[in-house]
Amino acid sequence: MSREKIDHCVEQLCQRGCREVTLIIEQLDAGEAVEGTDHLDGSERHAVAEELRSIMSVYDGPCSI
Repeated sequence: MSREKIDHCVEQLCQRGCREVTLIIEQLDAGEAVEGTDHLDGSERHAVAEELRSIMSVYDGPCSI
């Protein structure tokens, strides 16, 4: 697992904004394809979802969709 690839992917996905990140987490959790993660293997996509979840935890709740 490449930490550098994961960090870069997380940075790119976060650029999409709070609402989009909330949707991305749901898609990754469901095993769905997410644009920008196709170069990652399953464990790396899981790590991305966990990192995004950690970042989003600083908010009181999920962004309204």
